[in-house]
Amino acid sequence: MRKSLSQAGVSTGGSSVKRCAENALQSITGVQLLRPPFSSIAQTDVAGLTLPVLYLLVIAGAIWFVLERTATGRRLYATGFNPDAARLQRVATDRLRFLSLITSALLAGVAGIVFTSAIGSGSPTAGDPYLLAAYAAAFLGATQLRGGRFNAWGTVIAVLLLGTGTTGLSLASTPQWSTSVFTGIVLIVALAVTAGRVRVPQRMRRRAIATD
Repeated sequence: MRKSLSQAGVSTGGSSVKRCAENALQSITGVQLLRPPFSSIAQTDVAGLTLPVLYLLVIAGAIWFVLERTATGRRLYATGFNPDAARLQRVATDRLRFLSLITSALLAGVAGIVFTSAIGSGSPTAGDPYLLAAYAAAFLGATQLRGGRFNAWGTVIAVLLLGTGTTGLSLASTPQWSTSVFTGIVLIVALAVTAGRVRVPQRMRRRAIATD
């Protein structure tokens, strides 16, 4: 309980510092970054595909390999589902969490560089509209391919589904807030489905143990 409270406090404090930095940078106009080689990071085509798509496929493949084909991936799943049981099996749960957060931060930084290259300018609030969509894609991805488990290719499918939905709403000339409503509904439904898929097998196992 104390550890979870400290983590929540660090997250809240870090978010507050980030917001203050954004507000301080609001008075600064967007820095134009249209010149190569920076612009070529995301604005170059290879075999008909833009580089961000290739980045996505390579990173998703690497994450899939680590999670599904290595012992580290199995330990990560065990830590996520039941850290106490994983700790009893001598899994270094704290170290895995730390490395997972560092890896996530590194990938977020790479995504920020690619996004800045794609839009051609730097702004501290340019990525805010994508925050809710990122959460929705992660949880919607847990309902794809591996029911109840976060997985790389499920997240890729979820991104495509969300992108199709938001693009369709834009083409239909719906109000600007409709995309946020759509993404929020998708997130709520994905959370409910994921929680249901995790809890139902647990209840079945408990009933089987009780009957035995």
